[in-house]
Amino acid sequence: MNTILRSLLIKFLFVLFVFIILPSSTHAETCSNNLCWETKTPMPTARRALGVASDSNGNIFTLGGYDGQGGFLNVLEKYDPNNDSWTTKTPMPTARISLGLVSINEKLYAIGGLLNDNTCTNIVEEYDPQSNTWATKQSMPT
Repeated sequence: MNTILRSLLIKFLFVLFVFIILPSSTHAETCSNNLCWETKTPMPTARRALGVASDSNGNIFTLGGYDGQGGFLNVLEKYDPNNDSWTTKTPMPTARISLGLVSINEKLYAIGGLLNDNTCTNIVEEYDPQSNTWATKQSMPT
């Protein structure tokens, strides 16, 4: 399995566990060897194959993905672990799945992915949390 696929699989499994399997647990807290998992507020939009990144303040952003009913999403949601709350932000201009998402210098970059017509994309879009706006950037060469 190539490095990109392995990385995507690991991200998918992490997101699946943290945002879908763990919140659906019937136990509010699970402990093992004094290490505890605690159920938090579930994300508003259930999905898979999404992008996930965190900023320097510890907030977690979830972006895009597949809703399981044929729809590719452009939804952007921010989780604030300090108050266990989710906020829906301005949607990404291009709905897609399996995208890369990274936080650099207080901005998010949505990179590549798969479009609803099952074609790969080289689109790069930048989200500015301060202004809650998106900007299209130079596309990837491939």
